This record gives sequence, structure tokens and C-alpha cells, in this order.
Amino acid sequence: LSYDPISQKTTGPSLGQDNLEKGLRACITALIVVGIFMALYYLFAGLVADFALVANMVIILGIMSLIEATFTLPGIAGLVLTIGMAVDANVLIFERIREETDNKADLPTAVRLGFGKALSTILDANITTLITCVVLGYTATAEVKGFAVVLGIGILATLFTALFSTRVLIDLYLIVFKAKSLPMLPTLVPGLKALLSPNVNWIGLRKLFLPVSVVLIVAGLTMAFSRGADMLDIEFRSGTEVTFELAEGESLPIDEVRARLAGFAGSAEASAIDADVRAQIERISAENERIEGDDTPLPTRPDWALLEEAQVVTVGEPAADGGATGFSVATLIENSSAVSDAVKALFRDELDVTETIDFAGAGLGVGQAKGIVEPVLGGSLYRGALGRQFSAEDPDVQDFVGGVAVLLEDVSPAVSVEDVSERITRMRRQPDFELLGSRPFAVFGLERAGTTADGEPSYSALAVVVRDTETNYAEDRSDFTNAQGLAATEWSLVQAALERDTSLASVSNFSSQVSGTMKQQAIVAMALSLLAVVGYIWLRFGSLRYGLAAIAALVHDVSITLGILAICGTLSAVPGFEALLLDDFKINLALVAALLTIVGYSLNDTIVVFDRIRENRGRLSRATPAIVNDSINQTVSRTVLTSGTTLIAVLTLYVLGGPGVHGFAFAMIVGVLVGTYSSIAIAAPILLVGDRSEVTVLDDDPDASSPGTTGTPAPVAG
Repeated sequence: LSYDPISQKTTGPSLGQDNLEKGLRACITALIVVGIFMALYYLFAGLVADFALVANMVIILGIMSLIEATFTLPGIAGLVLTIGMAVDANVLIFERIREETDNKADLPTAVRLGFGKALSTILDANITTLITCVVLGYTATAEVKGFAVVLGIGILATLFTALFSTRVLIDLYLIVFKAKSLPMLPTLVPGLKALLSPNVNWIGLRKLFLPVSVVLIVAGLTMAFSRGADMLDIEFRSGTEVTFELAEGESLPIDEVRARLAGFAGSAEASAIDADVRAQIERISAENERIEGDDTPLPTRPDWALLEEAQVVTVGEPAADGGATGFSVATLIENSSAVSDAVKALFRDELDVTETIDFAGAGLGVGQAKGIVEPVLGGSLYRGALGRQFSAEDPDVQDFVGGVAVLLEDVSPAVSVEDVSERITRMRRQPDFELLGSRPFAVFGLERAGTTADGEPSYSALAVVVRDTETNYAEDRSDFTNAQGLAATEWSLVQAALERDTSLASVSNFSSQVSGTMKQQAIVAMALSLLAVVGYIWLRFGSLRYGLAAIAALVHDVSITLGILAICGTLSAVPGFEALLLDDFKINLALVAALLTIVGYSLNDTIVVFDRIRENRGRLSRATPAIVNDSINQTVSRTVLTSGTTLIAVLTLYVLGGPGVHGFAFAMIVGVLVGTYSSIAIAAPILLVGDRSEVTVLDDDPDASSPGTTGTPAPVAG
């Protein structure tokens, strides 16, 4: 086994709680805002969609509970994204119903035709996103897999609630109330209806759109490649990321944090950490020489100069003095233990430090800890449990007879009785130990070592005695080594309490082995996702031209998104951009998931247009420029509304979701905006590449296209 783990990730309870609260707040806010929008825009139909949205959330949570899945932070992001995308199907249905009523169909007929005509579009749009979820589920790491699971369940739940629940409620509305109309905001406000039913010559504008898009793609890729490896997070480069929160009432400006990190090389603290690493290397090397064939890797020597180039971002709430109360430091130094020690040394005066305590026997099982974990057989601790004398007076443990005593010797650094008691009490509240209940315990100091900074006596040897109502080792020691028994569980709890370092909120470490694997997984996920969706579109639309047009739109969307992410590193340091909450976003697994989701979402919008082109094309072998232009105009309202509801959700996630999903949410905002543009201005016009004569006719006559003129094309012979 390697001395250093090839990957390590720890999260403190305060950061985990903060992430949970912010994620849930973003979910609830997105649910409320999207619900209000739907109710205001679609009136009664919007309330039906809101019911379906709530039912969607219940189904997701129910299935997550049924399969005993847990929410990761990306999983919560997937839930927020589902809220935005869940109403897309209802928007497609309601817009189709409105279109049929505008064509003078009675309401029951309009409802039937609306659901029927929207079905293929809903299936195509959701299946392409589901393909992305399946690819992520099979290729991604556990955290991102949580995002894929939640979004995949959400898509399936959306199909059920949109196609069944919504239909049942609207049919009941027709039957019970004998309704003759289904009012919506566009039917009540003629100006809004006209705005969402444009007569724009999109094909004629391709001469503007395509060059602009080419420039944006080239600029985006140039920005991304110019930053190179600097744009990658440590998950793809190897290194360590440490997140820490300052003690209550403390704050620091980010420039001060960067200055301290830059000045750490050559300091006494750095020399002390270097000496400790050298001692570890010498010890392991000596062990390797004694054990033939042992090739245990040596700890990596920290290059403290890399701290000067560390990426520092603020986390948590801003302080009143303009500083920050928490920071995340990402560095290319792989030795996570050394980086953690450096951060604790640099910010010792501002951190609420609870250091790890070393003691004899740590790491041993209860069966190996003879003389360390012993039963309390009498009222004397020395004679009735430990079997030997210490300098302190023999404690009275009569109240703990039949329980267990844990001896802590060679304690370093020396600690007070109160410190050990507080650590154990705090550990009992943690999820791993809370089922043990509040067992009565006591801590006794055995060997005095000096005093703490607070003037309390400190000890190099202590004893912890514990008792519960179901165990009496004085009468029966047969299950003393039982892994679920009093001795084993208390020994584990005491070790965890003393070894836990709570001064840092989280520590993440990735070695070059893990980084290489993650790069391969990300590339495989992108390639498989693109191939799968292109194959599906080719199959559904019967022409490779549609698949290539979709690929062009995807390359367009991902390239521009990467370019904007790259430029954010510069903009985030420019005064005046703080209000946009920009960071130096790095490409990590969550951002890869965002890019794959953009792929699925961009296809979602594109397929809405493609489906209308296929419908308007009828029996024609290929779509004409007039058909493509009319199809875009007829689907603008759906495109804007579906993008709008998703944008509401991801904006909420961006503002309220916290640092853990900040980059993901920003990439999704950019992706939704760019994807909406590409579905109108890029994907559909590309279908006409090669049809120069027909396109020229349309260009020369701006009025050659008007909504509805190509809904029933002329039949083709044969």
C-alpha cells in the first residue's frame, strides 16, 4: 500500500451543513419562482403544471429513498436543474394547445391534438438528455454519478407527470367545468402573442449569424488553449485543495491570504514540515530495506514555491469589513498532509484550531489493544482496570464497574481533561456514533505534563472510562472483542475523537494516477455522449444531415462556453465585476458534467425546431428554406419559454447554491443562453447547406416566408 493515499477527500461538518443548507435553499427558491412564473403565464394550465412539478419532486425523492441513493452536492444541482427542465414538456404541450385554438379548433380537440403533436418532440428532447445521464452514470466518479442519477430519475418522472398527470387534470377540467377555453397570458395580451409569433427571415440572417459564431468559436477555443493546463482543476492535474473557515469574528482580505502563502517558502514552519517529511522518507526507506521486495512509494517532497501560484477563492459569507471568513486554496503540491500543516501554521491565529492528538496504540483493533482497552473490574482504576500505578492519585471508578477503560499514553501534544471530554462529547453527536447514545463517561488525568495556554493542567497520559446499561464486563467478558460491543465501539470513538482535525473545513487530494484516470473518463464521457446522441438523431430524422447539424451546434455551444469560462479568470480580478459573482472557474468533474448537460440541453432546444421542420416537411424529401424559416418562427415561443424556466432555475443555483456548485451553475447559464441562440441561428440553417439556389430565392425576397404558409406542403409524386 502507498504511504500516501492516491486520492483523499474529507469534508468537515460545518462545510457539509453549509453546502446542504445552500443547496436546499436553491431548490426551494427555484421551485417557488418557476411555479409562480408558470401560474402567471399559463393561469389555470400553469397551476396544473405546478402540481405536476411538485409531483415530480415527490417521485424523485421517493425513488431516491427506494433505491437508498444519497444526495451529493452535484446531485442537489441535478435536482435544481430538473425543476427548470421539468416544465419544458408542459410548455410544449400548452403552446401546441394554444396554437390549435388559434386555428379555431374547439378546446377538447385542441387538447387532444396538443398532446398528440407534442409527444414526439417531448420524447426526442428528453431521450437525448437521458442518453447523457446514462453515459455519465457509467463513466463518471461517484459524486458526478449522483448528478446523473438525480437528473435521469427527474427526466423519467417528467415524462410521467407531463404526459399522464397533466393530461388527467386538464381532461377533468373539461369534463367537470364544461370548459370552452383555456386562457393563457398570450391569449389575453395580444401584444405578447405577436411578440412570440415573429415573422423574421432567419435564413436571410445566416450571413450575419454564421460569421459571428465562427469568430466566437475561434475566440473561445483560443482563450481556452492559451490558458492551457492552468484552466484545469487539481482533479485533472494532481495536487491538493484545502478549504478553511476562520474562527468566529475573524476575517481576512484575499490579498493577505495570497501574500502569506507566497511568503511561506523558507520560513521556519516550512523547514519544520520539510524535516518531518524527510524523517518519514528515511523511516519508510529503512523499512523497505528490511522487507525484501517492498516498494512502498515515498512521501512527495513539497515544493513550497508552488504556494505562490496557488489559486485562492473566497467561500462563505463576506465579512462586514470587506474581507472574507473562509477561503479555498488549490495548489499543485501533492502532499496533502504537508499542505494542511502549512495552512494551519500560516493562519493559526485566525483559525479555530483543533489539532490531531497522537497516542500509543492508535490504529490497533480492540483485540490487539491489550493493556490499552481493559474492563473496569473494581472501584480502583489502577488495580481494577489498568493494573499499574501512575503519578496522579488513583481515581474512583466505582460508578463504572462492568464498563471499559481506555488508556491514553504518550499523548502528543499534551492535552487537558476538558479538551478530551469535549472532543468525545462532540464525536458522540456525529452520524457514525450517534446511534450509540449518550453513554456516561469520565476522563481522568494520570501523568501531568504542564499547563495549556488557558492555564489548565495538561497531561501526557489519561484514561477514559465508559459504562452502558446493557454491558457488564465484570460478570461476562465473552464478547469483549465483539465489533459491535461496548469496548470496540468506545475504542473507535475515542480514536476518532482524538485523531480528527477540525481546523480545516475540507481537504481534497489527487495524485497523478487519479488525475490521468479522470482525464480519460472525461474524454470517454464526452465522446460517447456525442456519438450516442448523433446516432439517435440520425435514426429519428432519417438523415445524417440532421445529426451533423446538431453536432455543429454542440461544438458551437461547448466552444463558446469554454471561452467564456476561460475569460472569467481575468474578469474576476477586475474591479466592478464582483456583482456578477465571477470566479476563476477551473474545469473539474462538475464542470464536465455541466458541459455534457449543455450538450443534452442544446439538443433539447434544437430537436424542438427539427421536429417542427419534419412535421412541416410532410412528404417532401428535404426541407426547403421556407419550411425551415417558418418552423423556426413557429417554435420561437417554445424555445424562449423552455430556456426561460431553465434559466430561472440555474440562476437561482448560481446565486444561492454555494461554492460547491458555483462553476457548474455558471457554465449552465452560459450554455442555456448559447444553446438557445444556436438552435435558432446555427443548427436549423445548417440543414440547408448545399441548397444554394433555394436559399438565394429566399434571401432575395424577405417576405417570402410567413408563419403557416408551409404547414401543408404540396404532395410529391409517388
